[in-house]
Amino acid sequence: MIEIAPHRTVPAIHFINMGVSGNGGYNAKDALAMGRQPSQKAMVDYSKKHLIARLKKRGFFWLY
Repeated sequence: MIEIAPHRTVPAIHFINMGVSGNGGYNAKDALAMGRQPSQKAMVDYSKKHLIARLKKRGFFWLY
């Protein structure tokens, strides 16, 4: 049996943030950073901060 800790679940914004990084695939740096965050609020704050920075760097709409 697996016990799920609801306060440690990864928020949806994390996956949006990872989709904007690199080629849109798995990002080990972001995944490890989620594990280091002390709470779900901290996970959301981390992901939101990095998502905004990535969108500013690329521009809201970008072409491949």
